[in-house]
Amino acid sequence: MLDTAVPLPGTAVDRLVRERVASRLAARGAGQARPGWVDAPRAARPLAGQVNGLHAELSAAGVTRVLAVTAGAVALDAAALVPGEPRLLPLDTPDAGRVADVLEGDLEALGLVVSVPPGVDRAGADAVTALVQGALRAEGIDPVARTVAVVPPGAAAPPAGTVVEGPADVHDAWTALTPYALVPAGLAGTDVHALLDGAGEPFGHDGPENPALVLAALLAAAPEVELTGLGAAHAELVTALRGPRPVEPPSFGPPPLRITGGAGPAGGDVHLGGHPAGVLHLLQWAVAAAGHLLGTDPTDPAPPDATLPPLAFTDGTVDVHGGDWLAGASTVGDALHALLGSHDGPIALHAHLDPELDASLAVLRERLARRTGRRVTFTWAPGRPPAGDLAVQVTGDVIQDGPAPPGPGPDGLRLHLHDRLAGLVTLARAVQDL
Repeated sequence: MLDTAVPLPGTAVDRLVRERVASRLAARGAGQARPGWVDAPRAARPLAGQVNGLHAELSAAGVTRVLAVTAGAVALDAAALVPGEPRLLPLDTPDAGRVADVLEGDLEALGLVVSVPPGVDRAGADAVTALVQGALRAEGIDPVARTVAVVPPGAAAPPAGTVVEGPADVHDAWTALTPYALVPAGLAGTDVHALLDGAGEPFGHDGPENPALVLAALLAAAPEVELTGLGAAHAELVTALRGPRPVEPPSFGPPPLRITGGAGPAGGDVHLGGHPAGVLHLLQWAVAAAGHLLGTDPTDPAPPDATLPPLAFTDGTVDVHGGDWLAGASTVGDALHALLGSHDGPIALHAHLDPELDASLAVLRERLARRTGRRVTFTWAPGRPPAGDLAVQVTGDVIQDGPAPPGPGPDGLRLHLHDRLAGLVTLARAVQDL
């Protein structure tokens, strides 16, 4: 499950063992504000039969695809449990293009699961749910019978034939083995019993051979973490651990810890293999233990600054939002030059768009890195960009009554594309001209 190709920080592992961090985590202690993830696999066992039964009922009604309308990182966790599952359609945004794609499909074959963990803004999920249920109703389909909702205890649920309760004490980045992610995965046809078996036993023993403690020591010692072959759900956990950090050019300091995953051969400093649920389970324990070494609580990370800078100007179909450093700028190219001049550090390109229809945006990461000589990361929402990086946020129009995406922070740049194709062309040309 865990293969390492770098020297182990034995002193840190010894400290974790000496201070009984693994067993304290297992007892829901060690300073965790939201320990609901700890016993989630055990607590979910009784749910497995119910979810498998609901899947059978939906299948008998002709449902072959399940739309998972979610808030926070739930869609990322569900997708990580069943990578490449075509029957699961995660929808974690009120983006107009993505919602339109869903509604243009075969609604007769569509089931709906709405999963909203505690502590997240559910306005987008509620708006999308109302729109999808209205479309089902217009086709003569009972939307309530087709809907399963997963909410915290006592929370309001959308109209649904079945309501499942998830834990109240779990952050949205830690939902992978809770009902918030297990129900969407199970309704899409994955055996929940098999998922929980794949997660394995808790890593709650205090010993130097505990792979979670070994990985925790490596994570805590790393200046940066680079993931390859792993998904946005894994990145969310690492982001929850690292928190805000100094911004500096990538040429300074030691190299990052390179973690690879998946069924391919190990090629980094650390390789995580095995069942997808087991990989997520191990990483959860490792991140929680690493937080002890760093003096942070990754189970309850501080929310990112979502300030939306004011609208500075419009370039064609692109609204440009930014701070005072945009004074005198009148084009997207000017805005990028001004942003780069405002701070000397890594860049986070972050998109609240459609990963399929707007996939060309991801190509700009490499071009932007090549033109600027800086480290550039790229994330699709709801994944979060690395804390502390210079944010370039790209957004598009959302559905009627859908909330706008959170802002990039007071020092970031937002480029809002009213026309996706024209806006992406404008941005690509601006990057090329840097």
